Amino acid sequence: MGSGAVRELPSVARSTDPPAPSISRGEAVTPPASSLLLGHVPELRADPLGALLRWNRAYGDVVRVKARHWTYILNHPDDVKHVLVSHQSRYHKGEVLRLGRRVFGQGLLASEEPLHLVQRHLMQPAFHRETLRGYGETMVAKTLELVARWPKEGEVDVASEMMRLTLGIAAKTLFGLDDVAETEALALAVDDAQQWIFLRQNSAVPLPDWVPTPVNFRYRRAVGVMDRLVYRIIQERRRHHEGATDLLTMLLEARDEHGHGMEDAQLRDEALTLLLAGHETTANGLSWTLYLLSKNPQALARTRSELQEVLGGRTPTVADLPRLRYTEMVFSEAIRLYPPAWIVPRESIEEDPLPSGATIPRGAQVVVSPWSMQRDREYFPDPNRFDPERFAPEVKENRPAFAYYPFGGGTRRCIGEPFAKMEASLILATLLPRVAFSLAEGQDVAPDPLVTLRPRGGIRLRLGPPPTAG
Repeated sequence: MGSGAVRELPSVARSTDPPAPSISRGEAVTPPASSLLLGHVPELRADPLGALLRWNRAYGDVVRVKARHWTYILNHPDDVKHVLVSHQSRYHKGEVLRLGRRVFGQGLLASEEPLHLVQRHLMQPAFHRETLRGYGETMVAKTLELVARWPKEGEVDVASEMMRLTLGIAAKTLFGLDDVAETEALALAVDDAQQWIFLRQNSAVPLPDWVPTPVNFRYRRAVGVMDRLVYRIIQERRRHHEGATDLLTMLLEARDEHGHGMEDAQLRDEALTLLLAGHETTANGLSWTLYLLSKNPQALARTRSELQEVLGGRTPTVADLPRLRYTEMVFSEAIRLYPPAWIVPRESIEEDPLPSGATIPRGAQVVVSPWSMQRDREYFPDPNRFDPERFAPEVKENRPAFAYYPFGGGTRRCIGEPFAKMEASLILATLLPRVAFSLAEGQDVAPDPLVTLRPRGGIRLRLGPPPTAG
């Protein structure tokens, strides 16, 4: 079992810190603000990840901070379950996801009820386990192409390589696209749109879209690129979809109980949402997994040993996944430490008493954060240590369900979770027996909290001769 410490931001609490002060449950505590005018905005801009950990550790399970609006940060499994599952009807999507509608429209990521539930019901068959099994060969084939392209020795930025790999898989399984240029143009447009959402959300005085700033120009150009490509693909698929097995075709053929299908605008919104969710989050999770394995050689050796025992040198298939238990545990632990969806924002639509005893007022912004919840030492002792054994069945069953929720919860739980888990395991099972790697020297790896939790500046791995079997 690897026990190497995970490198953190300088402000992140360490497992050797003194115990936190005792805070009574049943109250929301407001930390001292650094600015009379801006409230807690300076802390959130300078170090959002560190601020979340410090505030929850010092001030308890319900922390109230002043950003542009009063915001309640929840960090207890019972309160998280209450907001995401038990009483989710009392909450709408938060401000950042409303901004997302400007880009991704009324896709599952940003839509509200009743449309969200209707669309989820329509789309669910496309994500049934038996349907997804057919995409396993594409995942393995694309990973083998990646391995063949990498140098035998030298350095690669694994963050950009995983992004390129999962994008190719998403484009093929979602759109049936093999055109690399089109795929990368679409990805760049999605990336520019995400940057606009992030900058707009964190701006003290957001400028209207029509103001000719470089950011607004890239935003408008990005939406134009996405619209042209996706609408063209939709029209082509409507004309020629016989025999096609991609997800877009399944969505195009989906019908509700009245026999109605999706119109082009809704197909566009769902397709772009799935493209974002289908490549960005998995790519980030895989990048962090390879980073953590490079720092924990015992865990890496144990993963490779399992792969050798199960696969014996052959390429993996979907049928092998139930036996790749430790490989799955490794990925689960990586996205505990670095959850791609690091915050889940909501807005209350009525006053709501929480299980903790605190009350959320109507119209308040509410944030639950897998980043801080999944580093709470009450549920994850020595929380900054990489330890896949935390996800052994007998250990998992003793934790509250919402101490760990990298895919969200309730009816808004990520519909692509089975796809992402299958993809991650198959990529790791294909890659690890064929590539030896170590963390390149001279880099400062740290998380960058954008819309998803990316490694800032990438992660450089040094490649070496293929690992020996056994």
